[in-house]
Amino acid sequence: MKIIGATAADLISYAKLIDPAVQWKSTGAPAGSGEEGFLSYPAKVFSQYKLTKDGATIHKPCGHLVAAIVSGFTKAAHHKSAVSIWAAKVKFTKYSVTSQYKHLAEKINHGYTCSCATTGFPTLPGSTVPPKVVTTSPPTSFQSLIDNMAKASSGPKPTPPSVEAKPEPPPAWPIEWEPVTGTLDEGESDTVPSTRRGIFESAVSIYVMEEIDIGITLWERAQRGKIQRQTLDAAKRDLFVKRFRAYRKAYAARLARNLFDFCVMAPYGEARYRDGKSFTLGHGKPGARSQAYAKAMTFDPRHLIPILERVFCYVNWGGSDNTGIGGPRWGNIAMTAAYYFKYAEHPVTFVDYCVDLVHNGGMAFNKHYLIDNPDDESLFMKMLDRKREGSLLQWKGKTLPIVEPVLQYLIEAVSWGYVAPTQVDLKLVADTKVPTLKWGTKKPTGLAYMQPPLAKPIYWKASKLAKEKGLVPEQTMPHVKAPKAPAAATVHYPEPRKG
Repeated sequence: MKIIGATAADLISYAKLIDPAVQWKSTGAPAGSGEEGFLSYPAKVFSQYKLTKDGATIHKPCGHLVAAIVSGFTKAAHHKSAVSIWAAKVKFTKYSVTSQYKHLAEKINHGYTCSCATTGFPTLPGSTVPPKVVTTSPPTSFQSLIDNMAKASSGPKPTPPSVEAKPEPPPAWPIEWEPVTGTLDEGESDTVPSTRRGIFESAVSIYVMEEIDIGITLWERAQRGKIQRQTLDAAKRDLFVKRFRAYRKAYAARLARNLFDFCVMAPYGEARYRDGKSFTLGHGKPGARSQAYAKAMTFDPRHLIPILERVFCYVNWGGSDNTGIGGPRWGNIAMTAAYYFKYAEHPVTFVDYCVDLVHNGGMAFNKHYLIDNPDDESLFMKMLDRKREGSLLQWKGKTLPIVEPVLQYLIEAVSWGYVAPTQVDLKLVADTKVPTLKWGTKKPTGLAYMQPPLAKPIYWKASKLAKEKGLVPEQTMPHVKAPKAPAAATVHYPEPRKG
C-alpha cells in the first residue's frame, strides 16, 4: 500500500477508529514519493477482521476492512490536500466508485476466509458518533457498507462520475524503432548457462595478447629485407606465431560474443521492473530475473536492442528517481551491444568498450550470469588506466589474474624475444568456456504508457550527427560516447635473438 498526500500516521490514526488493533508496517519509500507499507495485526492480539485459511489465523486484515479504511480515509473532509492510496496495484481517491472497492475487497480476500458476513462488516466512524469496533446493528452486507461510506464523512458527499465504469487505461503509443543490422551466428545454448567468466582475467588476457602481438609485429618488421634461412628454429618460431594468433582470434571472438549476450540480456532483466506499467515489450510482465531471461531469448536481439534503449532513455523512468533501477545507464548498456555488429571484424575493440560498463549500482557485471564482476574493482580500474598509459607486463608491484593458455603463450613469447621479461606478478586462473546464446526470431510489440509528468509520446528520430559519425544505421545513442580503439601499449623490447 502506498499513501500519497498524507502520512502513515494519519492513516493509522483513522484506521484505529474502526479497529483499534490494526497496525501499520512500513516497507520504506524514497523521500518525496509517499509512504509505503501494509496493514497488519500483532500475532497475540484478537480482531474479528483477521483473515483465516484452512482454520489457521492469518494476521492481516480482511478486504472489507481495508476497503473501509481506504474509502473513509480518502473521502474524509478534514484532509487539507488531495489524498490518494495505491492498494492492490489500484489507485483510490475520493472519487473512486463502489465497483473499485468491491474489487479491492475480493482481491485481498481471494483464497482466504473472513467473518464479516456473520459478525458484522466494519463501520466507518462518523463526525459525532464515538468509534466502535462492532455496532449493535451492523450493515447486512458489504454493499450496505459501501453505500454508507460517504455518510461517515463530516463533509458533503463527493459527486461520483455520472456513469460507473472501469477506469480507462492510460493512453498508449507504439514505440518506434529501426532494427540493428548485422549477422549473428546461431549460438550454442538454448538456456542461460550456469558457467561464468570473470571480466578481470578475461580483460587482462586480451590486453596481454595484444602486447604479445605487437611484439611479434615489431619483430617481423625488423626482419623485412633480411635473408631468412630455413632452419628448425625458424620453423618452430613460425609455428608458435600461427598457434598464438589463431588462439588470440578465437579467444577475442568468444569473449566479444559473451559480452554481447550479456549487454542484451541484462537490460531486459532490468526492464521487468516496469514492464506492463510504463511500457510493454509484448510478452507480458515477467516475474523473476530468470523468467525474464527465458523470455528474452525468444526475441531477435537486433530488434530488442533499440527498443530497450528507448524503454530506458525515452519512457522516463528510473535512474534519477532514487529507485536505483532503470534509467539511461541501462540504455547505454543495451546500445553497447549494437557495437558488436559495427566492429564485427575487430572484436578486441568491442571488448575494450565493454569492460568498464556501469549501471546505477556500480559495474555492470554483478548479475551473476555469463560475466562476473572483479573481486577487486579498485585494482581492475587501475589496470584499465595502466593499460592506456603503458605496458601491463612491466607494471611493478601488482598482481593480475590471467588465464592459463595465455600465460603459456606469454612464456613462449618471452623465450622468443617478442616481449621483455615481465615485471608484473601474474595469478593463474582457469579458462572458463561460457557457451554463446541461441536467440529467437520474434519481434517485440512495444507500447509506451506515458503517465505524468510526460504528457505526450516521444518518438525517436535519428539525428543527423549520429548518421554522419557512422553509428548504427538509423540510430542515435544518447549518453553513449563513440567507442575507442584500444591504445597501443608502450613496451620496450630487447633486441631479437639471432636465428
